[in-house]
Amino acid sequence: MKTRMISVMLLTLVWAALSSTFEDSLIAEMNLVRENPSRYAERFIVPLLNRSTESISIYPSGLRVRSKEGLSLIIECMSYLDTVSSTHHLSSSRGLALGARDHALDQSVSGQTGHRGGDGSYSETRVNRYGRWRGATSEDISYGLSSPRDIIISLLIDDGFESRGHRLDVLSSEHYKMGAYSTTHPRIRNMCVITLAVRYEERY
Repeated sequence: MKTRMISVMLLTLVWAALSSTFEDSLIAEMNLVRENPSRYAERFIVPLLNRSTESISIYPSGLRVRSKEGLSLIIECMSYLDTVSSTHHLSSSRGLALGARDHALDQSVSGQTGHRGGDGSYSETRVNRYGRWRGATSEDISYGLSSPRDIIISLLIDDGFESRGHRLDVLSSEHYKMGAYSTTHPRIRNMCVITLAVRYEERY
């Protein structure tokens, strides 16, 4: 029993370290596009356009993703990034990451999708377990992608979402804090939950 407990603790520590490394990479990728949107489009969106078809987009990792809106959406994304001004970097928040973790682990077991948790909670409630958000907060969820660059590009393109709300969140000058958590999903391979806030007061 003691050996099993030690093994579980070690696995937990390893997973926590991997999750932290992933979050750092994701925040770095988010800040890369925020500091120079047009340059990001030139480096990563234009190549995506060149290797995609109307029905399939081939992401930087090599993953093939079915497209709902086709090549015109990628062109629209490129044009948008050319018009957006740079903005400040986001800094990491442990409380926001823990709120994201709660939802990711919940759906990694239930196989559900969307923003509503198995306990009926939404992002505002989840992040309030570990601190207090102020101003505004939002949650973005990526399914099926595991690479930080793939995830950010997918949010920027925002295929199938008329409001382009994920794209707006990535580039929003209102948010200053970010937390994220990635794990496996029983139906869609991987998932990543990203939480953003204008301000956040950590409880721990």
